[in-house]
Amino acid sequence: MNTAIIKLRKFEEMFASWAIFAVFISLAILYVYFVNNAVHKIAEREKIEQSISELRSKIGELEFSYIKAQESVTLEYAETLGLIEAQNPKFVSRIDTGVVLTLNN
Repeated sequence: MNTAIIKLRKFEEMFASWAIFAVFISLAILYVYFVNNAVHKIAEREKIEQSISELRSKIGELEFSYIKAQESVTLEYAETLGLIEAQNPKFVSRIDTGVVLTLNN
């Protein structure tokens, strides 16, 4: 009877030690996975920030060329292209009539 209890205790101790070992290994694997994932996300973020910086630079260049082109258009330049100033310009505005058109039958 005592030997059965001793064997049972040894089995429980061995099972507990293997369970602790398995949990430790699992946690170590999860730690490596999450650290690796974080490093990849940081590298990806740096690439995205670089492309954002390049795009902002390009936008600045385009804005500068737009302003420069806007300054070069004058009334005299437009007349040389054959454009004339409208005598009686008419503008369209949106008036809310409260009427709604639908496709329902």
